[in-house]
Amino acid sequence: MTGLDKIIQTIADDAQREADRIIADARIEAKKINDDAYSKAEIDCARIVTDAREKAALFSKISVSGAQVEGRKRMLSAQREVVDYVIAQALAKLRSLPDDKYFDIVTSLCVRYAHGSGQLVLSEKDKARLPSDFSAKLEKALSSTGASLAIADDCARIDGGFILRYGGIEENCSFEAIAEDKKDEISDKLNSMLFGNTAAR
Repeated sequence: MTGLDKIIQTIADDAQREADRIIADARIEAKKINDDAYSKAEIDCARIVTDAREKAALFSKISVSGAQVEGRKRMLSAQREVVDYVIAQALAKLRSLPDDKYFDIVTSLCVRYAHGSGQLVLSEKDKARLPSDFSAKLEKALSSTGASLAIADDCARIDGGFILRYGGIEENCSFEAIAEDKKDEISDKLNSMLFGNTAAR
């Protein structure tokens, strides 16, 4: 091998070693990059899974919360239906009472609501079945209140109860009006009795 050949071989060997070093370094760097990428991918994957779990938990919480709200709405609706039914049945029972008991209730309501001098306006049905001694009993019952009521000639278009008339002013004391006015109070009592709470309104 000539001197030139030796020089060329030496240069070639050096170049090969440098190439090998560069390739080795490149492989190390590539592995590092790959490992970093894999780690990042794992982190990203873990984050995605965590996010998904959090979203799923949130969705579940929202779903459960929504179901609870819907459940409460249905419960309140059911309670209101029961309360309305009980009130309707109570009014029906009032209307179907025997005349003496019915007008005893009318008298007690007159004592509660009457004031001053006025007229008692009854429904056509009630006026037709008015006991003969009703006016006397009413006058006696009202004597301690200072109020006085005369039975009006005309009739009210109501189904039970009465209208109090003072000149041009009328006060609706029909059973329906009284029940509506006292509905919240009645509902609270019924809910306490039936459901053990006062939530339904």
